[in-house]
Amino acid sequence: MKMIKYIFSITILFQLSPSYAQEWEVISDNLFSQVEQDTAFADDVLNRKIGAMWVEPSGDIFVVLNGKHPIYTSKNQGKSWQPLQDVVTRGRAYGTYSINYDYTTGRKAIYMIVQKKKMPAQGLVLDKNNQLLSWIGKPAETHDGWTWGMPAWNNPRVIIGKEHHAWVIMWLSKDGGENWQKLDFKSRNPGVVNENIFLAGNDDGIYRSTDQGQHYEKVAEFKTLGKNPVKYGDNFYWATDQGVVISSDEGANWKLLGEPLPGVLYGPFFGQSESSLLVANEEGFYISKNSGQSWQKVADYFAPPKSAHEGAYNVVHPTNSYGWDEESGIIYAAGLGGDLYKIQYMK
Repeated sequence: MKMIKYIFSITILFQLSPSYAQEWEVISDNLFSQVEQDTAFADDVLNRKIGAMWVEPSGDIFVVLNGKHPIYTSKNQGKSWQPLQDVVTRGRAYGTYSINYDYTTGRKAIYMIVQKKKMPAQGLVLDKNNQLLSWIGKPAETHDGWTWGMPAWNNPRVIIGKEHHAWVIMWLSKDGGENWQKLDFKSRNPGVVNENIFLAGNDDGIYRSTDQGQHYEKVAEFKTLGKNPVKYGDNFYWATDQGVVISSDEGANWKLLGEPLPGVLYGPFFGQSESSLLVANEEGFYISKNSGQSWQKVADYFAPPKSAHEGAYNVVHPTNSYGWDEESGIIYAAGLGGDLYKIQYMK
């Protein structure tokens, strides 16, 4: 009887432990082998490596490379890659938050920083078919580009960018990224609800503006860790030190989404519906299938090796990229200047 109890206990432990996930596997070798050398940045050790990665709810992988390159996509979990036609970024992306995504329209905004001082940094806004809507330039030659930001997805010609190196400086463009004006309010975590209502997440709470960033008012006490809110339909989600928070009234009020989950830095990433979410904190990757009411850990935190900051959990410099294919049960990861990985977890 004791032996039966022992076997039963070991079985339960195995089922509850995240160790049942497979090992992380490099899947970027085929991609790097077909990328042409960018001689303008040949001496940059990060050149031709991953800048940012995104995974569509469909499971398609979307990769932005450092240098001057097309954006590459894969529809078969990284087995093969295709460049997007007539879509080229220039500079260096800065991880997941360099890509802002609207789950309702499928539009993406890609923000780029310079690889060297006084060099170009060219980002862009794409529609759901990956067709170019507008370029995201920078205000001056001496400007270092945009670490991350967010457009007004109801009118993506209105764009906020967070200036790289100037860690709390936000800028506003009203003409699709051609011209910019500096905002007075300081924040490293910008958000946009629509063309008039902006958000900013700081250590002491969430702030809101209804006049295109001219004045901000504090509306919540949550400390935001995510660099932008995530838009899904009429709802906005934000990763905070307490867990995921949600606003359903254009950012005027915020509440914790279900069960607390301390230190959420990445996400939420949505799967096949708004009720399916994945987030990551310093401990690991967590999935909710009930709109964040409860969370299940499916894998330990993964720091992509040989990348910026060695892939460590870093709130100020979140240079990693993560993505989720819910249908296939796969989590993807990439570090700035490193490789692209995937892991299969038990669904």
